[in-house]
Amino acid sequence: MGGIRAVTKKKKRTATRRRRRDSTVEEGTVEDGGPQTTVDEAEEDQKKEDKEKDNKTSRKCRGSQPDDEKKEVMTAFIERLSQVGIAGLQKEYAELKATKIPPPAGAITVFEANKPKNRYNDVLCFDKTRVVLRHNVPPDSDYIHANWVVEMGSPMRMICTQGPVNDTVNDFYRMIWQEKAGSIVMLCRVEEHGKPKCAQYWPLAEGETKQCGTLSVRNIKNDPKMDKAFDYTQLEVGDGKEASILVNMFIWRDWPDKHVPAGGLGILRMLRYSRHKKDSVCIVHCSAGIGRTGTVVGLEIAMSRLEAKQPVNIYEVVKELRTRRAQAVQTEVQYVFMHRVICEYLQAKGMSHPAIKKFNTDYANYVKTIAVPT
Repeated sequence: MGGIRAVTKKKKRTATRRRRRDSTVEEGTVEDGGPQTTVDEAEEDQKKEDKEKDNKTSRKCRGSQPDDEKKEVMTAFIERLSQVGIAGLQKEYAELKATKIPPPAGAITVFEANKPKNRYNDVLCFDKTRVVLRHNVPPDSDYIHANWVVEMGSPMRMICTQGPVNDTVNDFYRMIWQEKAGSIVMLCRVEEHGKPKCAQYWPLAEGETKQCGTLSVRNIKNDPKMDKAFDYTQLEVGDGKEASILVNMFIWRDWPDKHVPAGGLGILRMLRYSRHKKDSVCIVHCSAGIGRTGTVVGLEIAMSRLEAKQPVNIYEVVKELRTRRAQAVQTEVQYVFMHRVICEYLQAKGMSHPAIKKFNTDYANYVKTIAVPT
């Protein structure tokens, strides 16, 4: 995977820096009379390393400068954002929330017939776009709370799904196996604020194997140092008959439920790593599979359209996305945040526009008013 190899080339240098930092901390103890400020120095080293990664993302974004056609698309996005402002985005999201998807597109017959397999009874799964399981059917059911998001501009075939419950872990891997998924993007923690959000569906230790129905899942490697925003794990999934598949798993560290992370460049890096080969399937989930999941999938669609020099309108993206995955982008702040991420990208591309600066200031003031759920 090109993106991952590019990152791992830095492992040796990063490891050397980490060893130097660790030895400094050990030497600077009270017992041996060494300077006690070395822990602060180590923290400062980590901050510099994190900043270097953000700068590297910005440099990669600047690497291929946009041509005139792409600049027009970028400028049109900013000019529209300048016209609507935060208040206009709030109004747009209220309209999206009020829009219902009637049958047949909004039919949920299979969802209602499989309530024990649903994490939340009020988070719907449309019949029309649901992932229909085929592996080991029968005797197993063909239902999983998951929907396809395809033909919206992204080169990836994406699946939005809920975080597995204990009784659907096997179903989750049946989906991975049948679709030969190349990546999993996990946007929640197993537990948040003492509340269960997702089953511990993968083996944690390197070399550990977990049996999930007819499929075995082995942890090949963990790399918590790949990126400051997320952890990386590689899984091997197989049935003991056909060739096994490797699945790259990206686990976001700190994204509050129904809220937003501090910045968006980490999301763009994670999506870039997920596009490891053309037409690959990427499975995205949080807990319900609509809020954090919808935000990331919506951003992938918007960024893909931007790269294709097509007009980018987040309202239209989310409106269309909600016809595939019900209730995608769960809160107003997530909708506003999507615009903020695009602005971060445009700035990383070297775009300077007074409207970006104003929106960033308005966004910073706005997000302070939104309480983080606990």
